[in-house]
Amino acid sequence: MHAFGRIVLLVGSAITCNLTIAIAPAQSSPGPIPAVIERGLAITPPGAREPQTMTLGEAIQRLNIPSTSIAVVEGNRIKWAGAFGGATTHTIYQAASISKLVAALRLVEDGRLSLDGNVNRELTFWHLPAPVAVGTVPGTQYAYSGGGYEIVEALVEAATQRSFAEAVEHLVFRPAGMRESFYGSPPRARRRQIATGHLADGAALPGGWREMPELAAAGMWSTPTDLAELLIAIARAYQDRESTLLDRGVAAEMLKRQAVGPYGLGAAVSGSGRDIALMKGGQNIGYQSYLLLFPARGEGMVVMTNSDDGTTLALALVERAAIVLHWPALGV
Repeated sequence: MHAFGRIVLLVGSAITCNLTIAIAPAQSSPGPIPAVIERGLAITPPGAREPQTMTLGEAIQRLNIPSTSIAVVEGNRIKWAGAFGGATTHTIYQAASISKLVAALRLVEDGRLSLDGNVNRELTFWHLPAPVAVGTVPGTQYAYSGGGYEIVEALVEAATQRSFAEAVEHLVFRPAGMRESFYGSPPRARRRQIATGHLADGAALPGGWREMPELAAAGMWSTPTDLAELLIAIARAYQDRESTLLDRGVAAEMLKRQAVGPYGLGAAVSGSGRDIALMKGGQNIGYQSYLLLFPARGEGMVVMTNSDDGTTLALALVERAAIVLHWPALGV
């Protein structure tokens, strides 16, 4: 099996493909970021046919979302962060498929893995058990493959001789300043920070959350401010500025659409030039999140929730931010 980067890494949340942001005509100069984002949200609550305009507090109540945490990036820095519904900016959520964004590109940059290598040559304690048959001509069709990231996880462990959680802590979390992020079961010291997962009807998950053994695909815990630091590191690399994670070449490869699908390496990509955008959603049972980055501009946003209806809120917040912060229109 070849090209793990361009086959296995081309995965992510399908909700990304349905987001379109239409920018309204410029209004008067917006006020403080929290105020302009907290009002004017277009929400379609359960049972309604048309969107309704709500405040953030009203939306949380109507959608049975216990909490949400938000970070906004502007000028390659965190411009503002806030939390609502009993959370704080230090509340930790399951990142779900956003986990896929951080997996292996540091090792590609270091020359320890290849985007187009034969994975069986790299793997040590496990190999693909059977010959790979070509069912579709490579590059002619897009398919989502969360399971493919478990091969990436094995590759990272083989290349680093560490557990995946330890490798990502060393390669990504520490350099990016992601002090509250981790993979796997929450350690005892962190459990008071964990947001309990909830179903769409508002019911809490038994035990608080579900364990996600598929670490590379869905097992990261994080905060919006930590993920914002990751986006800033990606943006700085893309701008050819000093970055704690990647160089310009790897960042540019990450932002190239692969084959016929909407994805680059680990996230969806839209636009071009100064308006190029990276987008990624995450959906685990009890948690839904979304992030957006304009790497050439150093602007973006992260929204995390502990609800199965969190995507509705996250996309409404991103759409509102796009209007008031004058971001480019998006469409995949």
